[in-house]
Amino acid sequence: MHDPLTAARERARHWREAQDDVAIGGVVLLFDGHFLGWLAQLPPAAQWAPGCLAIEDDGRVHLLQAVDFRGGLEWLDLGTPEPLEATPQPTSYPLES
Repeated sequence: MHDPLTAARERARHWREAQDDVAIGGVVLLFDGHFLGWLAQLPPAAQWAPGCLAIEDDGRVHLLQAVDFRGGLEWLDLGTPEPLEATPQPTSYPLES
């Protein structure tokens, strides 16, 4: 099973692929796994609800979070997906006789 960020990236990628290169760049907006829309740039935080994800075409994810009790919001940059690290090879030990 995928983690939520991987699932969000995949959903955004599938949506972009279905658009026949109309939605190049910009961000795909998701909330609770549901598609909300596409915008040419990261929108002002005050226009969206905490928990929204904005996924750029390179996989960079931004999470909208509340920063204070007065309702202040900001986009938190969660970064791009990490490349898969090489799987370490098991160390072989000589057999004892």
